[in-house]
Amino acid sequence: ATPYPYLPVTVVPGAGEDKLSNMKKLFYGLQMIYQQQMKLSHLNRQKWFYIAGCDTFILPHHLLKRLDGFDYTKPILLGGHSGTHPCLGDINPKITVEFPSGGAGFFFSMKLLEIMQPHLTNFVDNVWPRTSEISDVALTCLAAQLGVRITKQVGFWALSPAGTLRGDGRRQFHKEPEPNNFHYISPDEMYALDEFYVNQHIDRLIKGQNWNELVEFTRRFVSSHYELLRKKRRECILPKVGNETKSSVN
Repeated sequence: ATPYPYLPVTVVPGAGEDKLSNMKKLFYGLQMIYQQQMKLSHLNRQKWFYIAGCDTFILPHHLLKRLDGFDYTKPILLGGHSGTHPCLGDINPKITVEFPSGGAGFFFSMKLLEIMQPHLTNFVDNVWPRTSEISDVALTCLAAQLGVRITKQVGFWALSPAGTLRGDGRRQFHKEPEPNNFHYISPDEMYALDEFYVNQHIDRLIKGQNWNELVEFTRRFVSSHYELLRKKRRECILPKVGNETKSSVN
């Protein structure tokens, strides 16, 4: 596929494609992102960054609400589903951190990236064990060394809807009506979830008689549909047509 010019695919040299590769992709990738951002004017720089797994289904209109009231000019690490783990490698003093799950995803502010970036390459190359693949813990440990701990918000789920129901129960599952994401989701399941939540959003706009927002959402949805069709059309390669075969009629 050909990426959009504003959403390029960046290849981290030598990272590989196994699970351990996520360490270099995260730490080297953040260094690349920072360098790219510094080439832009202040008005065009991103305020927040969100990291999640490739099998994480995201609901952006729910997710972005979690940033309400937070200042991107402050160093902030924001997540929800979390665990605890001791920091590994050449870190003194030895500490245990509460880290936001990479599967459920987490935010960090531009200010946090700014103060982390001088340490990113050295941390992954010389501090953190090269045999460890727990990049979410590693990034949290680096943030903790810089005095930043996790800020927790609701709606970050580390499992699929079915897994969340089994693990947390129906009451906890429905406690947050606007989930940010689900994890361990196949592409077909993503389509089904997206269809469900798009219709839910439309129903809410109708019930609230938010007609202007409904029109805006519908037009944006239709535009994205045709943009996707044009993109897929450019990617479509039809099979070559060989010699015509005539069927015989008895």
